[in-house]
Amino acid sequence: PSQVRIPASGTGFLRVNKDGTHLLADQRVWDLTTGVPVTRRLQILSHAAADFSPNSQQLLVASGRHLDFWNWPASSRCSPSLLMPDAVVDVAYCPNGKEAVVACANGKILKVDTQTGVERWQLMQGELRGQFPMARFLRISSDGERFVVLGGSPWLQKETIQVRDMQNGRVLHEVNCLNNINDVRFSHDGEWLVVASFSGRARIFDVVSGQEAVDPLEHPDW
Repeated sequence: PSQVRIPASGTGFLRVNKDGTHLLADQRVWDLTTGVPVTRRLQILSHAAADFSPNSQQLLVASGRHLDFWNWPASSRCSPSLLMPDAVVDVAYCPNGKEAVVACANGKILKVDTQTGVERWQLMQGELRGQFPMARFLRISSDGERFVVLGGSPWLQKETIQVRDMQNGRVLHEVNCLNNINDVRFSHDGEWLVVASFSGRARIFDVVSGQEAVDPLEHPDW
């Protein structure tokens, strides 16, 4: 395997494309086969979140409140920056590549058209059932029908996982958790949701019913 040598002071946010061939780091795209950068620095200021498009030809990059779409092979922006309601904490392309979901620090969640920048809908996570208005990250199912937002405050020992409908953003299920959530992932078929925590516990939920499918899985080294 190749090594990617990235300056420790400039690592920033890391993102690997779907095929596992390229890496965004240090404001550049790197070829993971050769371990060398294939773009110049993309003039991204302290990027907080990013995602490769499904065909890996574009990058969606968030810097503060600004959202940029990059044609990274040409090291150029596809369109002017979009200004979001608050600092962006996570972004994700929909599987069709034509839309993306954006989570902001103030709890607002948006779906935007990646070609025109037109907003499809906007939600306020914190307005629903008294949740603490803070989104940490989001994940989208492989079929594009649902997405998950992890919100709440780990410092207040309260976090909530919301499974939402992609068409209108409506909450389908909620799972209340203690703090220390490490990651949330859909299974490849989109039927299951896996929730991992720093405490060494993984929980598996049925996406349709919202019910826990099996007893928690525990491992001391997780």
